[in-house]
Amino acid sequence: MSIRSGSMSEALHAAAAEKKHLMAIVTYDNCPSCDKLMQAANREDDFREVFGQYTVFRFNAMEPQNQWLDQWLYEKAYPITLLFTPDGKLLTIIRNGNAGKIKDLAARALINPNDTALFRHSRTKLPFGHDTLVRTLAAGFDGYMALHNQPDSARMRRALSGIGQSIPDQAYFFNYYLLSRLHDKLGDSSQARRFADSALSRKGPMEAMLYAPLRAELKFQLDSSYDQYDDPYVAINETKIDIGEVGRNKSPKATFKIRNIGSKPLLIRDLRVGCTCTSADWPKKPILPGEETVVSLTYKAAKEGTFTQSAYLLTNAFNSSVHITISGFVM
Repeated sequence: MSIRSGSMSEALHAAAAEKKHLMAIVTYDNCPSCDKLMQAANREDDFREVFGQYTVFRFNAMEPQNQWLDQWLYEKAYPITLLFTPDGKLLTIIRNGNAGKIKDLAARALINPNDTALFRHSRTKLPFGHDTLVRTLAAGFDGYMALHNQPDSARMRRALSGIGQSIPDQAYFFNYYLLSRLHDKLGDSSQARRFADSALSRKGPMEAMLYAPLRAELKFQLDSSYDQYDDPYVAINETKIDIGEVGRNKSPKATFKIRNIGSKPLLIRDLRVGCTCTSADWPKKPILPGEETVVSLTYKAAKEGTFTQSAYLLTNAFNSSVHITISGFVM
């Protein structure tokens, strides 16, 4: 099985040219489940037989050009496998690293793309039912591709219609954002403002983690004099710290210095860690413009060997989500 990389547009084009369904596997760095899935997909003959009937692309969600995948899917946990028809219709989102289950669903999609069993493992952090989730994300996907590919007003209007149908009961920031940007591209400033206001009114931990650059984009759309430093802004001295060798059952701490270089007080809402083996500490009071503070991660070194642990600093800043990492070796 040949697994390629590239943009989503390139993946869709390749699938259409080859007249194959598209399998898009979204992964993260330092993700054991992601690595296990890819190893199984390449090693097991029965997986290779099914996957070989697909155009297969792998996307690293940590690469800047793929940041939109987190934003669209409303997710930070991977791997996620996406199946599309040759003409680019989203069939399902499989949030599961079990290659056997992915193989079974991939085989079903080849036989009958309308099989409702395809929705069985479709879930992200969006609180929607399986089939509703797929329809909502399919509409958002079409909107994103219409917005970021060669301008085509007819395609954008079709995307607006699809997203609009998903809005009444299943709204989230990303589809409001797309509605605003598409209306703006089509010259409808009134509707663009309406949906920008709707998007900017949505606030929560995941919104802070995912949508800071998109929020800024909408603010600039509403007011061309807007500058990123008009809001709080996190400047950090380093985002990765290697703490070297540590003894087993020790609890080494890594400290990160941050400064607010924006014009408004900075509030750290949370420091989300990816494992119970890591704890976090951060100041609970606002950091004024120009002030510096520290946040820290403490790792409980229970197992021997190399470790890497990540956390997300969630704030009210323009660059609201900052990814920090500690690594080392437990002796």
